[in-house]
Amino acid sequence: MITVRPDPRCERIRLDHATRLSRKLALDIAAGVDRYSANPSSWPWSPATIRTALSYILPALSRIAAALQPDLRKNMMRLGMDAFKSEASWAQLIGSIFHHYEEDRRRGSYIGAFHKLIALHRNDFSLQAPSYLKLRGGHTDLSELYRISADFMLAYKALVLQFDASGSVDKSGLWLKHHTYSLFAIACEDPKARALLSKHGFDAFAKCPKLLDQFEEYRSWQYSSSLFTLLAIYNPARWTRRTIEVHGLTADLTRLYSLSEPIYLDLVRFADVINEGLTTERKAQTIRDLLTTVQRGLPAILSALPEQLRTDIKERGLIVFAEDQCKALSQAYKNPALKAALLGPIKEIIDTLFPASKKDMKELLAYQLCFEMEYSSRPIFCDYAPIREISVALYQDMSSFLAELKANLPQRPYSMRTVYHHFTQFKAVMVLLWKELGQEYKFLLGEHGLKAFDSRICNLQKVIFLLLQNAGRASIIATYTAYTYQKSIKWLVTERGISAIDAYPISINRTDKHLKRLNTDDYYSAEQCRELAYHIEALLAEPEIIGERHIVLMLARILLKTGWNLSPTLGLKCEDVTPTATLGSPGAITVVLQKARAGYRSDAYSFKEPISPSIAVRSAAADRLYVRDVLTKDLRASLPENSLYKSYVFLIKRKGKIERLSMAATKVVTELISRRGCSLTFDSKKIRKGGVNHVYRAIQKNSGDYETAARHELKTFEASYLRLDENQSRYTLAKALDVMGKYFAGKEISADFVIITDQSDVLQHTPAGQCSSTGDDTEALRYRAEHRRLLSERGTSARYCADFLSCIWCKFFRSVADPEHVWKLLSYRAYLLQSMESSVLPDDETEDQRIHLAILKTRVAEILRRLDAISPGVVVQGEALLADNGMHPDWSFALTDAPSSTSAL
Repeated sequence: MITVRPDPRCERIRLDHATRLSRKLALDIAAGVDRYSANPSSWPWSPATIRTALSYILPALSRIAAALQPDLRKNMMRLGMDAFKSEASWAQLIGSIFHHYEEDRRRGSYIGAFHKLIALHRNDFSLQAPSYLKLRGGHTDLSELYRISADFMLAYKALVLQFDASGSVDKSGLWLKHHTYSLFAIACEDPKARALLSKHGFDAFAKCPKLLDQFEEYRSWQYSSSLFTLLAIYNPARWTRRTIEVHGLTADLTRLYSLSEPIYLDLVRFADVINEGLTTERKAQTIRDLLTTVQRGLPAILSALPEQLRTDIKERGLIVFAEDQCKALSQAYKNPALKAALLGPIKEIIDTLFPASKKDMKELLAYQLCFEMEYSSRPIFCDYAPIREISVALYQDMSSFLAELKANLPQRPYSMRTVYHHFTQFKAVMVLLWKELGQEYKFLLGEHGLKAFDSRICNLQKVIFLLLQNAGRASIIATYTAYTYQKSIKWLVTERGISAIDAYPISINRTDKHLKRLNTDDYYSAEQCRELAYHIEALLAEPEIIGERHIVLMLARILLKTGWNLSPTLGLKCEDVTPTATLGSPGAITVVLQKARAGYRSDAYSFKEPISPSIAVRSAAADRLYVRDVLTKDLRASLPENSLYKSYVFLIKRKGKIERLSMAATKVVTELISRRGCSLTFDSKKIRKGGVNHVYRAIQKNSGDYETAARHELKTFEASYLRLDENQSRYTLAKALDVMGKYFAGKEISADFVIITDQSDVLQHTPAGQCSSTGDDTEALRYRAEHRRLLSERGTSARYCADFLSCIWCKFFRSVADPEHVWKLLSYRAYLLQSMESSVLPDDETEDQRIHLAILKTRVAEILRRLDAISPGVVVQGEALLADNGMHPDWSFALTDAPSSTSAL
């Protein structure tokens, strides 16, 4: 009979279970335990732990042996513990326990007991299990993979070790395990996936491609390339990835390569252009996402195209889309099964690789009317597909009519913007009233097109004018909208050579007068103009405002000073500024604006001294000269002599190309000032209508005197520096104390206060002491109501009151009789109240403020006296803390320049 005694405090343990299975196994176990008993202090386990492990494993030996593979079971019976000498056999043992005792809580105890017995048998106290993985930067465990199979766990371990040994600087084996192990752990929950991996190992991904898609569904935060990196180590010939580098980021395009190698090569060329910095200023991550979007969307695009075209694209690449004036790309855009967002990345790559074939996206869509604007570098399109659905003949007539207008536009007294306005208004009218028209008129429109508006054919004009009049009276549409609709139809038929009928007129005289009295939204008030001017000046003072943003803000400054129309201001040319020196003003100049809406009338504006040492009298002409001679001079010089933009003042560089500043510049101004907290939108029409341009001069002067304007909010600027009206009450820093005097209005003030001897976990901690508020009382509700906007802007929620400066008068205030809480009160008196007192100016009426400060100091002194009475000497200890450490750190939110405990220590 073989027995062991690992714990001298207990009886000997018989190894009958092991002996019945294999005498060699029992002897090996006994030898290992005796080895442990000879020197137990050298092992990481106590005698009780070894005894417990034996009590777990010995009764289960026969069941565990029955679950082993036949070869391993025979080796265990013949060789004993030597059967688990190799890592593979040990892993097979653990794997068998995992599968046989999957739902048994004792599974971990069995595995741990075998670990100890094998370590004792090998006389190695630092022996680690097969699932232990040591890598650069740390170690980890792979036990979860036993649920698949022991062989799979070992294969995975070998691949990760191989990747770690490659010596990659940015990615170690720990990174690969982090991004792949979790996917396999999720796969263990799926019986089918687990069976495939157990049977085929990593070959399961090649034999069952759907398994890859399944793992892609598992992926959330893991990198998609990590699994393919692992597979490429396993089988390089099968799983080598096709990747593209874009500014340090990698896009895995293996699936695209398998679909079409020429298209993959086109994307490689596109990435080379991006990496060389020849185009686009977007982020590298955006470009990488664009490439992967092409990979995901290309199969759907090709499936919607004809078979011959689909084959041609696969064999020749993206150049097929650019051939014949982008015929194939236009065909894809016009396909109702394909969304424009899906084709956008394809178009961007084509525009970059084949710039000669570049077209506007709307030009590729069906039934788009094109309007070339003089001020814009690209045309504007109007979707006339709804008109074509109404009548093909009407659509064709409007298209041909537009072509005639374009040909004769130089001889017309209006611009292309006027034409665009009337065409869009006509479309809106027809879409709005189509259902109201009778079948007779619908038939005539389908047969005759635009000629149906001729009164000699039918009364279509009268019917439409009547419907518009009724719609305006019934408030279906605004009266002014109905008026403009009627006006546009009359304009179109007249220009087409058809007589316009004066029937069912719509008057807007009363509406205009009413709106002028009631509507204040169509112009800026003086206060709003000051706010706009402040934010613009503050932005111009920031050194990081350069390039297009600087030019746009200078345009906004000019518009605020002059109230000019946006379109003619953007159309200013270098020669539009002419010197007009006189004896009284030798430096005077004249700026000429050409207004298209007024029959191309030219208006001249004279400026006496455009450049002056005083910024307060710096004119709009000086700003315009600064834009021309400083900001855009280099852009203009880089243009060829035959460039259409050579003579314009407002030029910008966008996506590597020089172009004119467009009408959308006001949107850029709105975006910039909104980032600084401005609630207004920048609208040049409101500036012109409001007539408050003169306000800008005062704002600009004060902004120049205030060197740190960009560091404060508008209210601070107005309160401390703005002096537009000297008769108004003067703002001072003592205003803060005046507010402090009214701070307790609406609150219940308690003359008494409670002192406790010990801190409580139930009470809330405040900088002044403790608070017994439950969060649902009047004070807390009032605080949330007063600070609702601040809390919503910061995305936080407040349950308790946070008016810490008024705590000492609150009925929920509790002071603790210990040195730290005395230190808090002394900090409040020595720093916060002292800071408030120092801001009181003797010239102001501040007697009430001094009274409030005296009351606060008296309140603190009374609390300190009571604290010292309850706990003698506590005030002296608190004063020592204040002298040694400065202001208590809990008050650091209130004063940033006071010495704190951190700085003192």
